Amino acid sequence: MLDSISQPDKSLSAATIQPPALIKKSYNRRYSLYLKFSFIFIYLRHFIAQLLILKPFFRIFFNLKVYGLEKTKNAGGPLIIISNHKHMLDSFVITAALPFFSSVIPMRAMAETKHFRSPYLNFLLRVGIVQFVYWWFSAFPVIRGEGIEKALIKPRKIITEGGVVLIHPEGRVVKNYDIEIFKRGAAILAQSTNTPILPIALRITKKSGKIRPFYIINFGDTFVLPRNISDEEGSEMLRKLVIKLYQEIS
Repeated sequence: MLDSISQPDKSLSAATIQPPALIKKSYNRRYSLYLKFSFIFIYLRHFIAQLLILKPFFRIFFNLKVYGLEKTKNAGGPLIIISNHKHMLDSFVITAALPFFSSVIPMRAMAETKHFRSPYLNFLLRVGIVQFVYWWFSAFPVIRGEGIEKALIKPRKIITEGGVVLIHPEGRVVKNYDIEIFKRGAAILAQSTNTPILPIALRITKKSGKIRPFYIINFGDTFVLPRNISDEEGSEMLRKLVIKLYQEIS
């Protein structure tokens, strides 16, 4: 018995016991490869949808007007996109407006997954259509009522990995011509990660004699939100930027 205890386990040689630094390095390499393949897979899903569905859909059913598109040329992840919220199609129309192979794509949107005000959307949610669409576009769920820090875990992770996050700070679709008070999440996320912001204004309008409504998008300049202001002040700064872009297309 004592001999068996005192004898070293010859199966555990120095070659099979890796130092913690090597284990960490190996893990980081595998995780890096995972991120690359994951990005390619998500990018291909966005590209297919953009080519076969989104661009044809918005050209057929809407008069799509895009302004300031050149401001996205040098934009790319990590990036936070903010815009007002006029329709449930807003995140899709932004993707449709962007050129193929834009560095802003793939764009990960924060989305509702528990309940909609529309009974039609709630039906699609119950049968799994909404979940499939969210999976295809890599949307992530809004976490409500559990604190701002928990709500920002997923978008902060996406940004840390060099991704692009789309947030509608109003928190809901606003059908009238107002832009409501912005919630603090986008400002807190931008300040805590020091991530550039791309502001966008969206407007839907109908003109006499035109069957298809106008879906108008106005891209603003990318900027970094100051970190020496409160999140309330940051939220109001973002709102005023979007209002300015909105007034330019009114």
